[in-house]
Amino acid sequence: HVVDGFRLNDAIFRNAPNQYVALVDSQSLARIEAVRGPMSALYGSDAMGGVLQMLTWEPRFEGSEWQGHGLLRSMYGSADDSTLSRVEGALGRERLVVSGGATYQDVNERRVGGGEELPYTQFTARAADARVRAMVTAGNELTLSLQYSEQPRTPRYDELTPGYGQAQPNSAVYWFEPQRRDFAQLRWRASDPTSAWDSAEAQVGQQVIEDGRRNRDSGSNNEDRESNVDTSRGLAFQASKAVGASHHLTYGFDHYEDEVESSRTRTDIVTGATGVRAPRFPDGSTMSQAGAFVADDWSVGERLDVLGGVRWSKSRTRLPASGEFAATTVEDDGFTGNLGVACTLTESVRLVANLGQGFRAPNVFDLGTYGDRPGNRFNVPNPDLAPEQVTTLDAGWKVLNDRLDGELIGYYSRYRDKITSVLTGEVTDSGRLVVQSRNAARLVLYGVEISLR
Repeated sequence: HVVDGFRLNDAIFRNAPNQYVALVDSQSLARIEAVRGPMSALYGSDAMGGVLQMLTWEPRFEGSEWQGHGLLRSMYGSADDSTLSRVEGALGRERLVVSGGATYQDVNERRVGGGEELPYTQFTARAADARVRAMVTAGNELTLSLQYSEQPRTPRYDELTPGYGQAQPNSAVYWFEPQRRDFAQLRWRASDPTSAWDSAEAQVGQQVIEDGRRNRDSGSNNEDRESNVDTSRGLAFQASKAVGASHHLTYGFDHYEDEVESSRTRTDIVTGATGVRAPRFPDGSTMSQAGAFVADDWSVGERLDVLGGVRWSKSRTRLPASGEFAATTVEDDGFTGNLGVACTLTESVRLVANLGQGFRAPNVFDLGTYGDRPGNRFNVPNPDLAPEQVTTLDAGWKVLNDRLDGELIGYYSRYRDKITSVLTGEVTDSGRLVVQSRNAARLVLYGVEISLR
């Protein structure tokens, strides 16, 4: 997941459905780009099934005169008595634009078809963003972007309602309190060709995600409050260059540093006694990811295109000592690549095939999580994890003309060393099943995708 070129995936990003995508304000987005298949050659770790690039609103004006633009959008939903409002505006001219916006969402309990209202489905969210874009010299543009979003108090539905064959819910209290994302980015774009590139882009940014929680197991007097904060700092550069009439190169590098702060306290709601508990993640954990890549689009005659790319990546995750678990460092490095061909049969019909590799380096969530999981489980750390690997082959047919846009693609993916949650045979004092993440699964996915417009 990428927002304006910056990784949303951080050191505590879960390898399951996660709530952090909801911390990107959907009302501020101009478009979402989806790239299918392994994209580790260009994007590095985690791009195993594809890449989702979320691009925010970026107004532009022409001419030297000052101009303005404004928008007010408001929506209401009857099924959950929800409101969603967005206000945004921009002021500027061709060489300088200042823009910003704010969003507020209020969702109440969802009403289903029979009229029943589902408890613990209500939440509120608020967000704001600002941007300054300036053409500092001809062909050189600087942009400063700021983004903020927060869900101050959101119930965890699967913990507060019975599931997995249970007669009662796991928790009497379980709130994400709060969920917050702060983001700042400075980006440079060059559009004037040089001997090194035809166009180039560089960025530095910082993202802070806070995953706060308050929970109490059913039948217990002990209530836990925890704070989990991941700070990601990133630097990236990418350029493109035409080499002769047949080759178009894309090359660059990126480097991200994550630091995790985690704490947890427990309070007896009857006596008021408070104590410190082991945090969900080892406090002070760090994760470093770096890589360099090059890709080539090679036109072999008029009918054949060959696309290839290779990337070298290195990751280093350090977990300090936490409770009964000793300090450990996990390092991984290696090459990944992809190769594709596109053969033009007629002006509107092409045959395509791609072979790609992907990987996912284990992060702090995989290696060091200590705490409750869905399904009445309790996770303990495992520092002995290797990266997940995937190899995917897809091939098919695409057609595009004045009347028809369609494709028929078959794909086959083989995952190795997939990280999954495994029962250890132990049980906590509160009755939760103890589990641990391990490289214990292999997986094959295959299918056919058809689209016509």
